[in-house]
Amino acid sequence: MNRGSRGRGKPPRKVQDVLRKRDGKLSGLLQHARQVAQIDDRFKALLPAEIAEHVHVANLAEGRLILVTPVAAIATRLRMEADAIRQRLAEKGAAEIRAVEVRIQPVSTEPVETHGKRELSAAAKQALKAMGIETESS
Repeated sequence: MNRGSRGRGKPPRKVQDVLRKRDGKLSGLLQHARQVAQIDDRFKALLPAEIAEHVHVANLAEGRLILVTPVAAIATRLRMEADAIRQRLAEKGAAEIRAVEVRIQPVSTEPVETHGKRELSAAAKQALKAMGIETESS
């Protein structure tokens, strides 16, 4: 069996074709990621800088905004102000938020093992360049 055909008799698709497809799963995922990033920007604009650097929007699912922070005191404060946060975000155009959930996400202290830097193939560099994404060595 040829693994490049994904086992279904279909030829492999180019990455740029997958990313450009508007009705695909990846397109929906990218759109959701953009929406979460926009809400994260709006949310952080509401906070003092010393708090904003320790919290971020992890997800928006079914009207529930999920915030994460490694600091328990910040999590407690955000939970107490959840209704006010929701209202202020609604004023800034995020009316789809019906609830705010705050989670504590401890920072990992274990070192991350790296396997060295790998070079992109010429085809991958060309595909990224065609999408307007520059690489270090392009």
